[in-house]
Order: sequence, then structure tokens, then C-alpha cells
Amino acid sequence: MRAAIIGFAAGAWWLQRQPQLPAAWLVALAAGLGAAALFGLTRGRWALPAPVRSGACLALGVALGFAWAAVAAHARLADVLEAGWEGRDIE
Repeated sequence: MRAAIIGFAAGAWWLQRQPQLPAAWLVALAAGLGAAALFGLTRGRWALPAPVRSGACLALGVALGFAWAAVAAHARLADVLEAGWEGRDIE
């Protein structure tokens, strides 16, 4: 589980280093698949050796952290000023 947490933080950091945001539908698809896979790995549903499971948890954590940061960024950037209000003084 520690590997997934470290991976999550690394994924959020990785998104902040990108020059542009990925498409929202791609992020949603990756987040859904990553969450399902991480749930299966952490609950012991798949019989994998411990080092492989730890590496997979790290990779999926990175994917989920990246997706979470992208969703938060898309939500924040959706709040924009309408074009008609730009350059006008508010009294």
C-alpha cells in the first residue's frame, strides 16, 4: 500500500510538469481502469509475487495520481470569465 501512496504523489507531481493537460475523456478512462486494477491488487485478488505486486501498485498509483491531478486541474480551469466581460470595469 505504501508503494501506491508514493506512486500517487509522484503521479500528481508528474502532471504538474506537463506543458498541457491531457483530454478529459482519456483521464477518466485511465482513472477507472487504474482504480479497478489497484483495488484488485491491494485486496489480494490476483496471485502475484510480492515484488511484482509492489511494482504494479507503484505504477497504478502513479496513474491514479496523474489522473486525479488532471481532473482537479480540468475542474479548476473550467471556471473562466465570459468573453463579454473581459476588459470591462466592474462598478
